Amino acid sequence: MATTSGYARTVRIWRRGTQADQAQVIFEVVADHVEAGCNIERTVVPPRLWFVDQVDAFNSATHRDWLAIRPREP
Repeated sequence: MATTSGYARTVRIWRRGTQADQAQVIFEVVADHVEAGCNIERTVVPPRLWFVDQVDAFNSATHRDWLAIRPREP
């Protein structure tokens, strides 16, 4: 999925050997925003995920301290 700007609209968990478009979506922005992004802060234990919603060229919303977990069974 892409935004109207052509950048990534979703952050996904991708596993090697699988199709990227089938990867699980863990963060998504609306189509008219510029892009979605994710960073990992490794300066703390445990590492933190930062999700970024780039609204336009000058504005963004940062979502931090989210908990992303992987269930033991689907």
